[in-house]
Amino acid sequence: MADRGAPPSGSDYADAMRGVLERAAEVDGAHGITASTKGPLLSRPPVVASVFIVFVGVMVFNLQSSRRKIPPIPPQAEAAAAQISVMIGTQVVEAYREEHGELPASLVDVGLEDEAYVYSRSSDGHFELGAAVGSTRVRYDSREGPASLLRAMGLPIEGNR
Repeated sequence: MADRGAPPSGSDYADAMRGVLERAAEVDGAHGITASTKGPLLSRPPVVASVFIVFVGVMVFNLQSSRRKIPPIPPQAEAAAAQISVMIGTQVVEAYREEHGELPASLVDVGLEDEAYVYSRSSDGHFELGAAVGSTRVRYDSREGPASLLRAMGLPIEGNR
């Protein structure tokens, strides 16, 4: 063994473990106990067959699942998704304006995907932001403020009842 002051090395542990296992084998042999010499669990025929059956079952389930038709998105859900998308986009653009004192040059500057929105800004500090989900299109115009978005959502606002 290594010096008593030094921490034990991996080979010291391996030697100690080998000694323990040899002593256990001697004790088992003295009591007439023999160690099993079966191979690894995953190489035994019943286990291999069980794993194969489960694998085939999962594959069949996945094939059947992929054949199911996905129902179309209801128009109300499309409209809600477009409205929420524009509301979030508007908030992100306004937060950018507050932080930087100007509108972003593009939506990529604020972390939004250009292809998900239609964005334009004018030289007078206003912007328009639109989004489409399915057949629903929603547009926000900062000149009109939240009224343009509320109108797009079909909510009653003063002067538009």
